[in-house]
Amino acid sequence: MNYIWIIPLLPLLGFLINGLLANKLKFSEKLVGIVGSTTIAIAFLLSTFAVIEYSSWSKQPENREKPFISQQCSYVWLDGGEAAISEGKEAGKA
Repeated sequence: MNYIWIIPLLPLLGFLINGLLANKLKFSEKLVGIVGSTTIAIAFLLSTFAVIEYSSWSKQPENREKPFISQQCSYVWLDGGEAAISEGKEAGKA
């Protein structure tokens, strides 16, 4: 999963190459199509490999119960205690 950051950058790279350089360098329509299709196809393949890698990672016994929990850091993302106690009303008002 070290390469997952590349996935959204590949279509952007294809857009930049086709959008900025195609007219200046006089790319043919065929070359523009190849650049666009290739960057999307590589992003798709990397996404597929990332899903396969993640599914094999989550099948490991130590990751089976909580596949989305990282042992590197622990924090509360969203504390909903106040809303549950007040049932959506402002605190202190009945």
